[in-house]
Amino acid sequence: MFVYEPGDSALHRSDAVSKLVWMLAVTATVLTVSSVLPTVALLVLVLAVGLVMGRLPAGRLLRRMAPFLIIGAWLFVLLALVGRRGGEPVVTLGPLSASSADLQFGAALGVRLMVLGAASTVFVLTTEPRRLVSDLTAYLRLPYRAGFAVYAALRFIPQLQAEARTIRHAHAVRADAGSGPVARVTELRRLTIPLLAGAIRRVHTTAIAMDARGFGAYDTRTVLDRNPRHPAGVALAAFQVVLFAAVLGWTIFGGGDGQFLRAPIGGA
Repeated sequence: MFVYEPGDSALHRSDAVSKLVWMLAVTATVLTVSSVLPTVALLVLVLAVGLVMGRLPAGRLLRRMAPFLIIGAWLFVLLALVGRRGGEPVVTLGPLSASSADLQFGAALGVRLMVLGAASTVFVLTTEPRRLVSDLTAYLRLPYRAGFAVYAALRFIPQLQAEARTIRHAHAVRADAGSGPVARVTELRRLTIPLLAGAIRRVHTTAIAMDARGFGAYDTRTVLDRNPRHPAGVALAAFQVVLFAAVLGWTIFGGGDGQFLRAPIGGA
């Protein structure tokens, strides 16, 4: 989680604000699309951005997307079997059955989740946390105090994960680790107190260091790195925003169905 993959691609050299706008535009576009094929096309487009513009290894990208793939497949099966959107059943599993409309609905939501996961994964793998904060402060005029809070959170989470692995290994060496639901609950309880104590100690140390260096004493702070905006990132963000506007216009005023894809709760 939040592991930056160093590289020298056009996406790595692009500023974080442009990539953030691209990711938000992808999210808005996939929430507007209401059928399977356009959602799949958007997924292919996002993966192409990561593989071509970001030069990310395909194996690394797919491993990072594995949780989204699993949840997307689970949503497809669940919503296809309980959707009840009408039509003749084409798949039967015991007392449950799914029509063609149910399968399309489940597939659309499952692929939608994969698109969101792919966009966020590409953003995280190609955006250095330090530059993310620097670009937010420089281009979005984010107060540097808030920017430092974001940067500290992005740094602390991987450290907490590393501490959790160390604690689990220590339990395994002492033969305290077990298997089964009860053992997992016990392990979670044993992890909570050491991780909480370590997080409080780290925050306290950071606060003392900030006060000692006069952090927040001035309205502006000195910027160490000046990163110019790469035209590739700006072009990517502009293209995705235009694509979202076109999809939204087609959905509302064109040949679309005029409504967003919704969960089958209203008809239950």
